[in-house]
Amino acid sequence: MGLGGLEPPTSPLSVVGRLLRATGIQPITYSSAEAFLADTRHPEFDCLVLDIQLGGMSGIELAQEVVAKGGHTPFIYITAFDDPEVRATAEAMGCAGYFRKTDFVRPFARTISLRGVQ
Repeated sequence: MGLGGLEPPTSPLSVVGRLLRATGIQPITYSSAEAFLADTRHPEFDCLVLDIQLGGMSGIELAQEVVAKGGHTPFIYITAFDDPEVRATAEAMGCAGYFRKTDFVRPFARTISLRGVQ
């Protein structure tokens, strides 16, 4: 399967794609939630890495839509928008990880490893 990542094209989160590639994981990245939903290939992912603020639809809204459509892919959030209410919503949805952009590298790598992403 693999790993999907959603981030605005100018996001500092683009470092995640480079980090993953450096470890041998080849993520499929999308510039927005809408671009992800419009992907007619419908790839299956071991995990989705989402920014909370994507510009249009939020990462939380995207996760809710994926779940509503019967998806079971785990979500990992990496965000600069660390609001307690947003975090609670993500955790209530069963997110696999929720990290602030300022301190995510080690715990993020551990979470990816625990998910068995190839």
